[in-house]
Amino acid sequence: MALGPLELLLILIPLAIYIGLIAGVIYLIVQVARNSNDIKQNSQDIAYLLEAQKNGPSTGQGPHS
Repeated sequence: MALGPLELLLILIPLAIYIGLIAGVIYLIVQVARNSNDIKQNSQDIAYLLEAQKNGPSTGQGPHS
């Protein structure tokens, strides 16, 4: 029993949709992980800046020296 072009197309379309959905989910997971790392880095930068403000400039080259 040979499959004609229409039957083959009807089999491949759902497969292509399924693969596209899987790729989309993987893409979203990667974006969320990347965003989480950015948020973590930004939080560390803010903590460093707040600590530097609290302690004052250590080299004497700050904006208030």
